Amino acid sequence: MIDEFYDQIVIKTEYKNINGSGVLLQTEDMSSSYLVTAWHCINQDEVEVVDLSLLKISRQVNGTMHQLTINPQDILVVSQNDLVVIKLEYITDIPICRTINVTVGDEVFITGFPSVSLQVILNEVE
Repeated sequence: MIDEFYDQIVIKTEYKNINGSGVLLQTEDMSSSYLVTAWHCINQDEVEVVDLSLLKISRQVNGTMHQLTINPQDILVVSQNDLVVIKLEYITDIPICRTINVTVGDEVFITGFPSVSLQVILNEVE
């Protein structure tokens, strides 16, 4: 069950023939979907503006990679943290993401492509 969840949200990115990874998020209002990835996965040329029409994302379905049709609408770049959030047209089969408060000592999961998860105990994060 958890592997199916990760298969729905963990994606492979491709921009100008360079591969990366990211995660898809769906908010409760279902007006848009979001792709969160590392800025260096999108901005290999170190320019301020990227052509999002060149971005391709794929995810694993039953062990096979499938490219998703996406329509990027907006981009938020936090370059000092190597982070980019791309607003996408709504994608129907992404599980809703509910935010929670994480405190020191809470158990969290980190995941990347291809569906590799790591359980982490937050002992030093404030």
